[in-house]
Amino acid sequence: MSSPLSSASWYRVAGLRPRLRSHISVHRHRYRGGRWYVLQDRLSRRSHRFDLPAYFVIGLMDGTRTLQVIWDATLARFGEESPSQDELIRLLAQLHMADVIQCDVTPDLEELLRRSHRVESRTRLARWLAPLAVRIPLLDPDRLLERWLPVYGRLFGPAGAALWLLVVGWGGTYGSITAAVERAQAAGRSVASIHLRHLNPLPPDLGHILREYRKVLVPEINSGQLVRVLRAEYLVDAVGFNRVRGLPLASEEIFEAINQLIGSTA
Repeated sequence: MSSPLSSASWYRVAGLRPRLRSHISVHRHRYRGGRWYVLQDRLSRRSHRFDLPAYFVIGLMDGTRTLQVIWDATLARFGEESPSQDELIRLLAQLHMADVIQCDVTPDLEELLRRSHRVESRTRLARWLAPLAVRIPLLDPDRLLERWLPVYGRLFGPAGAALWLLVVGWGGTYGSITAAVERAQAAGRSVASIHLRHLNPLPPDLGHILREYRKVLVPEINSGQLVRVLRAEYLVDAVGFNRVRGLPLASEEIFEAINQLIGSTA
């Protein structure tokens, strides 16, 4: 009597001895609170994500074990949580279609070379068809900023920045900060603002910008998350303006905080 884990087609693949190709690597990855395992193909630049039982099966594919041996080991490890034989067959088919396994002991170097040429041709075609997907390496501005510091540093020295105030925002404070800073600038106040799109990682040039201002004001709709990060990360004299009441910050409140802070440092 067959069990739900068994498959009528199992006999067709039970004797195969699959193994991963040499250009395949597997990495552990956490995604939405769960642990996954990502199989990366360095030739095709494709990735395939698997759960723990599938990773266990793939890890046993070394060219010496038959699928029957791998199935027995998987059943002993996971018991009722083990994937069925049909699921194992589908996994084998998926790996075969992705061209990441082979069932012979010696690698087919000629086939790998042909495959590399095919992948290269497909990659070039994909770039022509999707020009917006071209990858442009990002430049770390730290070295450039340090090299030109004697030039632009004069513009932001102690004399020029004696009354300058920088308002740093993030999240939903953008509109209120922008309105308050524009109003303060219209009133002749030396104030500027920046808005961070993400906090991890912080922008690489943020430390250079913060140190050019005498005071830094950080309005937040919480108890002061960002201001603590800026103080600890860059050792700047950041002043928090916090409101925890379930309502957005008003531009009038930020405008008053700007006037008070500039007045106290004048």
